[in-house]
Amino acid sequence: MVAAPVRAPSPTAPAPQPVRMQAFKDAVTKLIDLDAPLFCDVQMLQSTEGDVIKEFSVTTDWGPTAWTLVRPPPLVTPKRLPNEYLRIYEHGIPWDDGDADLCQLEEMTRDLFQRGGVKIFMKGHEKARLLVQQLKVNFESIHLLDHAPRLTTLRGMFPSSAQCPFHGRSQMLCAVRNAHALLGYVMSQP
Repeated sequence: MVAAPVRAPSPTAPAPQPVRMQAFKDAVTKLIDLDAPLFCDVQMLQSTEGDVIKEFSVTTDWGPTAWTLVRPPPLVTPKRLPNEYLRIYEHGIPWDDGDADLCQLEEMTRDLFQRGGVKIFMKGHEKARLLVQQLKVNFESIHLLDHAPRLTTLRGMFPSSAQCPFHGRSQMLCAVRNAHALLGYVMSQP
């Protein structure tokens, strides 16, 4: 009788980083005080229940950049193959990584996104849908830049020295670099 192959155990998820969470909260507070247009991007992974936010970044002109990795919801099942592709070739973020869960992220960004007259610039209907569904953002606050060139093109046109703690100088997709590229694009328009 041949023994069934043993599946390797899943790696233990890294513990949330309190220093990164405090930096995120502080940046969000400063963004609220600036009361300026926001530039937002997310990186996503896929579950059997739909897309989930994994990396979140929001910035403004002459303001700080708020960035965090988001833990997956506890009762969702990841789609293994597409997520492995995204982890290896796109943004490098493993399923279990994260400092905040979605409830914490929604709570920490509520005052930023729910204030009257807020303008949120971003690219992509799926990303906008995630902000509306998962962070309770008012859709009328979102200004889609889908007429703009692709984000990969924008990152080349408007390079930024901004780095997130996860990606550093890596060339992988990064919500921080994308948010800064969107900011550069909008500021360059007549």
